[in-house]
Amino acid sequence: MGQARRPAVAEANLACAEGLPGAEGLIKEQCLGLLNQWARQVAVETARNEHWFREQPGYYEFSATKYRMIQLVLTLQQDLGVVYNPAKMSVPNGTDLSDPAFFRDASDVFLCGVLGPARKGTCASLPVLVVALGRRLGYPLRLVATKGHLFARWENPDGKERFNIEAAGQGVDFYPDDYYRSWPFPLSEREIEEEGFLRSLSSDEELALFLELRGYCLIANHRYSEALSALTLALDHRPRSMNLRRLVAHVRSLETRVGGGSDGARSI
Repeated sequence: MGQARRPAVAEANLACAEGLPGAEGLIKEQCLGLLNQWARQVAVETARNEHWFREQPGYYEFSATKYRMIQLVLTLQQDLGVVYNPAKMSVPNGTDLSDPAFFRDASDVFLCGVLGPARKGTCASLPVLVVALGRRLGYPLRLVATKGHLFARWENPDGKERFNIEAAGQGVDFYPDDYYRSWPFPLSEREIEEEGFLRSLSSDEELALFLELRGYCLIANHRYSEALSALTLALDHRPRSMNLRRLVAHVRSLETRVGGGSDGARSI
């Protein structure tokens, strides 16, 4: 028998949000249906406004693919009302990496929030939305992680075109990799190697990322046994991550000290 197919990025993200505070009433089929609807709207707007690229190609750096990504992001922001949650905007500092308030509500870090009525997200969910929509349109989009932040990347399989897409703000930017070596937090070469930062994520690594976010949300809500299950699964998919190893050890000590509650582990 062949290896079981991993769920697509949106399906995996929504599955990891199930049962979390802030994801009450999550219906995956409705979320996926809305994603399909939005992808169709992006396609319509991209075709309708294509004359802008023909008339001003220099504005898009003479790249039809950058034109498409600008149209995707602007359709989300201007037509569909998707925004970065203003309550989660702050100047990055070292405490943000472990701030439980950021992770306590699943709607702030998973697609269930940005696909909900408020249409608000953060740098944990907005790049996932962009990638999920782009893949529905046939775009070769990947998720990329740096310390404390996610972004998207257009990466042609033949290597002829590759650029980063920053869509967790107002408008869209195309920053080089070096930008993310120092923003939002400085990176060491060891961290890049151990954590896979700045590298396009595989489907297994995407799943590990979402399981890690699930773990952080559970930790913030003092559900340590469930957090340990999620983070252990994440480590299975990212065995070289020293950050995950340290986090698993930390949560195991918390569970031993205070007890963990119910175990919510699932196979995804």
